[in-house]
Amino acid sequence: QNISHEEIGKLFAFHEHGGYALQAYPRLHKIQQETAGTFTIKNSTIGRKHRQNIGTIVEFAKLKVKKQQGKKRGRIHLGEIEERFVQQLNPGDSFTFAGETVIYEKIHDMEVIVRPSSKRQGKVPAFAGGQLPLSTYLENEILTILDNPKRWKELPHQIQDWLHLQKKFSCIPKAQQSLVEQFTYEGNHHHIIYTFSGRPVNNSIGMLLTMLWEQEGLQPLSFHCNDYGLGIKTLKPVPNILDALKANHLGKSLEIWLQQSQLLKRCFRQVATITGLVEQQLPGKKKTLKQVTFSTDLIFQVLEKYDPEHILLQATKQDAYQDLVSYDRLQSFLERFSTHCVLRERDRPSPLSIPIITAANPENIQGEGLETLMDRASEQAKELMESVRNQQPEN
Repeated sequence: QNISHEEIGKLFAFHEHGGYALQAYPRLHKIQQETAGTFTIKNSTIGRKHRQNIGTIVEFAKLKVKKQQGKKRGRIHLGEIEERFVQQLNPGDSFTFAGETVIYEKIHDMEVIVRPSSKRQGKVPAFAGGQLPLSTYLENEILTILDNPKRWKELPHQIQDWLHLQKKFSCIPKAQQSLVEQFTYEGNHHHIIYTFSGRPVNNSIGMLLTMLWEQEGLQPLSFHCNDYGLGIKTLKPVPNILDALKANHLGKSLEIWLQQSQLLKRCFRQVATITGLVEQQLPGKKKTLKQVTFSTDLIFQVLEKYDPEHILLQATKQDAYQDLVSYDRLQSFLERFSTHCVLRERDRPSPLSIPIITAANPENIQGEGLETLMDRASEQAKELMESVRNQQPEN
């Protein structure tokens, strides 16, 4: 009921001739207009293909993980991993797989190319079937309980003590209020944002803020997140954290982030399969995921270059915003943040922040901050070697 007449016209145009950039392909001409307001299917072959692909369920693809042994030694097959997890990795990120830590390099021919890593820990692959995000109903109920100390008696004694300590050393987030804490811990600046909006929203905010702060030279090192908040660690203090969380700033960064990643292409593959742009089921055979991906990637590039307002690209962006980054909940948090926000400057971590800053497998940022730490370590090593030389007796 919320679709406009213009969008309905684009949908009919797509099935009639494929749209502006695809009208030269006869196989995309699926319906034809007989009289005013009357459309019929073009031929029986199109109808048969459509019936064969009705109800196509787009599952999460699994990619083969290949470890590069060397330039001439080839690659070793380690296993398979869900594509959804790989989409969120940047080249250079480490993750744990098949009993070892590996470094992600790229996706080539539907294979995840990795190489050995000297790190002991990395990100842990998360499978779609094992994810249970914090829902909006549970979020509202948690905030209502926090806002009413009388209801704390319903909670276990350990959580009651935890909340009383948080109220003593900082404050408790209220139902329509967002809390931000800043403190210095172990020589780094920590910025804790309590959203209570679920892990997908916190992960998106963490990615966007670290990308923005990297551009501003604030040297972000990593970020941790759980269902109720996220923490970002930087080498330099952030003087304008409240301004950085304004919706207009993050909205621009979100679009840039989506364009730079593989998320839009993979969402387009699902849209193209469901709408019949690419048939996966053919008489007597079924197209492989590699064949479908190759076709949809080419079509995506053509549409993006020659017809950026195509209805399928609009659907792709909408799916990416809703399913991958929980855009509605992100927007709701930013609107609440802009009107009801409390900033607390602390000299130490608060009780509520400890589960965040001690969370395992942080998202490490490969940027200026890491280079600065490497330079500091190099300087310290040089000073140590110089002091050792000075202490050695002369022959």
